[in-house]
Formats: sequence, C-alpha cells, structure tokens
Amino acid sequence: MTEGGTVYIHCRQGSGRGPTMAIAYLISTGLTYEDAFSLVKKVRTFINLCPGQLVRLK
Repeated sequence: MTEGGTVYIHCRQGSGRGPTMAIAYLISTGLTYEDAFSLVKKVRTFINLCPGQLVRLK
C-alpha cells in the first residue's frame, strides 16, 4: 500500500485464521515466515496456528 492505510483482519477468536492471513500478507511483501510470525506475535501474543496453517505458510 502506498497510501499508508490501516487494515483490520478479524476472525471469531483472532488466534488462528486472522493471524494466518496477516502472516501470509507479510510474507507476500518479502518477509520471511519467521520474521512475519514474530511481527504478528509481538502484537497478538496469544496466536495459536494449527499445524495445517503452519505448513501452508512455510
């Protein structure tokens, strides 16, 4: 985004699907999985991705 807007990603509990989408987006911008995960975990400390989500992101 060149305009510098804000995006809010939401799922029911915010611990799996939402963080997965945020991490996937960050990876698409050039971050590694590890860096993207760390960045999301910093602001959503309780994230809990299921094994299938982790496999797809990696």
